[in-house]
Amino acid sequence: MRLLIITQKVDNMDPVLGFMHAWIRELSMHGTVEVICLERGTYDLPGVHVHSLGKEYVLHTIHLIHRVIYAGTFLYYIFNLRKKYDTVFVHMNQEYVLLGGLFLKLLRKKILLWRNHLKGNVFTRIAVYLSDTVFYTSAQSFTARFKNAVQMPVGIDTKTFYDMGTVKNPKSILVFGRISPVKNLQMLPDILNNIKEAHPDMHISLYGSVAERDYEYSEALKELMTDLMKEGIVSFHDAVALSQAPSIFNAHTFYINLTPSGSFDKTIIEAMACGTIPLVINEAGRGMLADVSLCIGCDTSALSQKLNMLLLMEKTDQEKYVEANRALVERKHSLQCLVDTLLLYI
Repeated sequence: MRLLIITQKVDNMDPVLGFMHAWIRELSMHGTVEVICLERGTYDLPGVHVHSLGKEYVLHTIHLIHRVIYAGTFLYYIFNLRKKYDTVFVHMNQEYVLLGGLFLKLLRKKILLWRNHLKGNVFTRIAVYLSDTVFYTSAQSFTARFKNAVQMPVGIDTKTFYDMGTVKNPKSILVFGRISPVKNLQMLPDILNNIKEAHPDMHISLYGSVAERDYEYSEALKELMTDLMKEGIVSFHDAVALSQAPSIFNAHTFYINLTPSGSFDKTIIEAMACGTIPLVINEAGRGMLADVSLCIGCDTSALSQKLNMLLLMEKTDQEKYVEANRALVERKHSLQCLVDTLLLYI
């Protein structure tokens, strides 16, 4: 196997994209791997050459001139490395297929695209057409409709994300990931206010980064939760490095994810791997999670009732559910499952 991976960022400390480090490491055990990334941080990938387009050197807003430089550097790399790869795996960003797809076709390189978003456009269709295979995890993904699309395991490193046997507060709740409008976090204040009298000892921790464009949303969310924070029910925390994420999951009994159907947050599977019970509204959870964890398309009232049920779940029932979740992750969504499936198409 001679593989070129194109991804946004290679950094094993990154709280959002750090998982790619494990993906690259595992794939490199099956052959030669070259990587082109927009940004390069901390990594430990023996035998893997990581080529950056240089975003780590740009301190402020990316302007048109930067994009032109990135594009030129990208084309230089795929040409200069052409004798070192036979297959190209583009993770998440269709722009790289649009920019280099025709050239890669002329070089007779196989193109694999990973795209898992609800929405798409004419450019997505072109990228799919240029790709030999398109991968997705959510059945509601825009790319799921195409003939060359293949549904994939989520790809959780279960050697890192596992149940550590930590003693947890039985009413501890976690929200983990970016704080942005797409996460529907504005629903939380009503949900918590609806049940706080029944569960005055519950606590919800929000861990996540805030992009500059989402700063006002984050501040408005904190304003909505001012009273809940004063009452000790809610606390906000900065994003943590990927290496710290398993401990955060293990410190909480429940995990709430309010991302709507379309995409599918891998943090849901990470929570399951760590023995944390999820509550999700995403259609993609159907067939994967038991009804107790699903409240698909629900409003705040229904979500309050569902969370109340989870908080009242008997300890023995929790343990059975946690064990079943962990087994499902190992069987269908582990990193090894992902790599084994990817190798069939490389």
